[in-house]
Amino acid sequence: MDYDPQTNWSVFRYCLKDFTDGAKVVRNLDFEFPQQCGMLDNASIDIAKKLGYYSNLQKLRIHYGHSTGISSGTFKNIAQGLKKVPRIKDVELTGSEFYYIKDDGIKALSRRLKKLCRLERFSFKFDSNGQITDEGWLYFSQSLTRHIFLKTLDLSIRFSPIISDEAMRFFGKSMKKYTSMENFILVLVRSPMIGDFALEYLNNGLKEMKRLKNIKLNFRGCDRISDTGVGIIFDGLEEHEKLERIWINFRGCDRITNAGLESFGENLKYLRSLKRLTVKFRGCDKVTDQGLSGLMEGLMSSDCLEKITLNLSGCRKLTCKGLRGSLEGLKEVGSLKNLQLSLKGLKNITESEIEKMVEDLKVINPELKLTILADNLQIWQGNRL
Repeated sequence: MDYDPQTNWSVFRYCLKDFTDGAKVVRNLDFEFPQQCGMLDNASIDIAKKLGYYSNLQKLRIHYGHSTGISSGTFKNIAQGLKKVPRIKDVELTGSEFYYIKDDGIKALSRRLKKLCRLERFSFKFDSNGQITDEGWLYFSQSLTRHIFLKTLDLSIRFSPIISDEAMRFFGKSMKKYTSMENFILVLVRSPMIGDFALEYLNNGLKEMKRLKNIKLNFRGCDRISDTGVGIIFDGLEEHEKLERIWINFRGCDRITNAGLESFGENLKYLRSLKRLTVKFRGCDKVTDQGLSGLMEGLMSSDCLEKITLNLSGCRKLTCKGLRGSLEGLKEVGSLKNLQLSLKGLKNITESEIEKMVEDLKVINPELKLTILADNLQIWQGNRL
C-alpha cells in the first residue's frame, strides 16, 4: 500500500479500513511511504490498530524511504501492532533520515521482538541516525537471543556518529546465542567510533554461529579499523562447514597495510567450504604487492571457491608484476570459474600490462570468466570492450 502525502489523512484511514477485508487469509503485508512523507507517527498508529485483523500474517514490510517524520513514537506504535501478529516470521523495517529516533523507541521495539517466538528473518535498516546510543544497541541485541528459529539477520546503521565499539561488545555477546543463524548481514558504513575492538567482539559472536552460510559485513569509511581488526574478523571459523559466501568491504579504511591482508588471507585458508568471496580494499593506499600476495596465498588451498571479486582501486602502490604473480597463483584453485577485479587509479599499471596479464591468465585457465575494470579499460569475460 502506498501513501500519498498530498492525500487527506481521512482518505488514508479509509483505505486502511478497506484493506482489512479478507485480512485473515493475508500472509504478506507491505507498506511503502514515498520520500518527504510526514505524519508518520499517525500512520503507524493506524497500521498498528489494523494489524490485529491479520491473525495469520507471516511477513510484514514497512519502508519509510527518506521520510523525516519518523520518531521514537513511530517505533512504539509499530511495537504495539506486532503484539497482534504472534505468528509472524519475517519483519522488515527500512528507511533513512531517522534523525529523531532515540533509545526509548528502540527499547519499545525490542521488548516486542522478544515475544515473536516464530521469527525467522529480521531486517532493520535505520540510516542517518544521531541519537541511538550504545545502550539502544544493548536492548536491541538482547531482544533476539530467544529466537531459536532466527535464520537471517540484516542490520544497517549507516552514518551513525555515536555508536561505538561498546555497542558491538553487547552485540557480540548476544550473537553467541544466534545458533540457528544462516545469513548474517551488518552494515556500519561511516560510523567513526567503530574500530578494531568492534571487529574482535563480532568475531567472538561469529565463532558460535556454526550454521552460517552467508556473511556480509560493510565497514566502509570506518577509518579507525586497522590491521588488527582485519586480521581477527574471520579468525577461528574453521568449524563453519556450511559457510559458502563472504562479502566484506574495507573501503576507505586507510590504516590497513600489508600485515592486515596477510592475516586476512591466512584466516581464509581454513574456510574449506567457501564458494564466493568478495573483498573490497578500495582506497587502502598503504597496501603493496606483498600484501596482495599474502591475501591470494590464502586462497590457493581452496577446493570449492568458484568466484572471487576483488576491489583494489586506489591501492596505488601495487605494480603489474606483483598483481600478475599473485593472480597466477590462482591456477592452484581448480574450482575457480569467475574472477572480477577493479583496478582503477593504479598509476603503476598500464593498459598494455593489464592486457598482457589477461592473455597469460587465459593460458593458465581457458575456462575462467575474467572481468577487469581499470582507468579507460574494461575487460568482460576476457575480451576488451
